[in-house]
Amino acid sequence: MTDILLDEGPDQDWVTVDSPVLNTTAGVFMFGGNANPGFENTYRRALVYAPDTDTLVINYGKDYGGGLRLKGVNEIDGAGFKLNGVGEIRGEDNIGQNTEIAPFLQKILIRGEITIEKQGVEEGGLQAPDPVVIGGTTSPYISLQQTLLSLQDQIDSLTAQVAELQGKLGVG
Repeated sequence: MTDILLDEGPDQDWVTVDSPVLNTTAGVFMFGGNANPGFENTYRRALVYAPDTDTLVINYGKDYGGGLRLKGVNEIDGAGFKLNGVGEIRGEDNIGQNTEIAPFLQKILIRGEITIEKQGVEEGGLQAPDPVVIGGTTSPYISLQQTLLSLQDQIDSLTAQVAELQGKLGVG
């Protein structure tokens, strides 16, 4: 049994579709009309079906200038996602099939630089970023790639020093 109920809700200004399935041939759903005159977009395309790629686009054309908020997300299932040409994050099984270097079967693959903004927490709120000194340069950002390269250089240097000491002591 299905029904369309008019004048529903606390202020009797809702339309309720009482049905287990709502089927439509519409390819675009617009919510909010031009409810926020502060934004210039004429359209408010919340959901758009893109038939060329058979995908559902949320906030098509960035019509909602305030963006998209996802709260309580438990899973993103798919091939991963791209970050506007900056990088890509995705889960993969058996990256490169090299179990000697990476013995875990399931991995997170990140393409692109990882930069961390160092922030402290003071009295329950975020404070201004603390400056970090990297290679003589002060910055509130830490490059994970540069930090790992620096650590590898230090390990290589220490390994060479240990080998030199072992040679002098006649051990190893």
